[in-house]
Amino acid sequence: MEALVGRVEVANDTLGRMASLSSPLVSVVMPAYNCQSHLGEAISSMLGQTLTDFEFIIIDDGSTDGTPAALERHRRRDARISVVSQNHGGLGAALLVGCKLARGDFIARMDADDVSMPERLAQQVAFFEAHPEVGLCGTWAKTVGDDPGHEWRYPTDPDVLRCRLIFGVAHIHPTLMMRRSLMIRAGLTYDPAYTYAEDYDLYARCAGQVSFANIPRVLLLYRTHPQQAGRRYAEPERRLQAGRVQRDLLKHLDVQVSDRELTVHQCLSDWRTQPNRSFIAAADSWLRKLALANERTGCYPEPAFSRVLAERWFYACNLATELRWWTWNAFWHSPLASDARLEARKKIDFALRCRWAVKTAA
Repeated sequence: MEALVGRVEVANDTLGRMASLSSPLVSVVMPAYNCQSHLGEAISSMLGQTLTDFEFIIIDDGSTDGTPAALERHRRRDARISVVSQNHGGLGAALLVGCKLARGDFIARMDADDVSMPERLAQQVAFFEAHPEVGLCGTWAKTVGDDPGHEWRYPTDPDVLRCRLIFGVAHIHPTLMMRRSLMIRAGLTYDPAYTYAEDYDLYARCAGQVSFANIPRVLLLYRTHPQQAGRRYAEPERRLQAGRVQRDLLKHLDVQVSDRELTVHQCLSDWRTQPNRSFIAAADSWLRKLALANERTGCYPEPAFSRVLAERWFYACNLATELRWWTWNAFWHSPLASDARLEARKKIDFALRCRWAVKTAA
């Protein structure tokens, strides 16, 4: 463990308490780095869960503010809390340490600036008990803080979740709960080498080995705040790491990927398409290439895979309505459109935007 993340220290009485207690039902793993402003609310939301049979493992990832002192105060107030201190190694390294210490049947993710709803753990455990084949389960979330009120509703169909992985994550990471026995059996855990795409890398390696699910209910409040802006400076590294994951996923389709095609794929993955004829034509060609590859290999379940491709195709075209009827014709002349399943209202809106050359906000 030390070779991966440097110095790791556990409070003197923490290991004794963990060894003496019987295994809990859930192990909550929460990394914390310079987060004293919202730490108390995050911890309180977890301690206020209706399901009380859990251990709360908090990894202080080398904080330099008041986080360590705040964690010590909380640790002394509730025996379920264990605090681990380490040199700053990033989110993936902190999660690896926490998951290695976890003893519960299930491992729940939590971030130190978010808020879990009181029923979160209880509902996820109940879902696992009703669906023994599921290995990873997330939930919906709602934003609070600087940009509040947005509900993030990820798909719930297991086939769609697996197919969506080719473009990005299948869950909202801090809502995740994992069945520990399946993860151990499959040898799956976080890779500290992925400092900005640790969740995507884990999901990709889980695909085909465990089943995914999302509970269609908001069980986490996801906080947006200025401190998150620092991650923007690491965006090139995040895209580089995500690109590595995507190249590995595309290998399963036995498809050759040029640098230009990977760029198009990443633009589609990040919902940052370009409203010009060259990009739309390249997106159509690439998505159709993926469809043919899946027909040949049967790698991803159908019709879910075709619907996921059609979703990206419509998004790209809907952001290029300033090209007017050229975009309309390009969309409907592609075989990808047959799986788009557009509602009448969305079709009309798309047509009107093409008619009036309206730019669609991303």
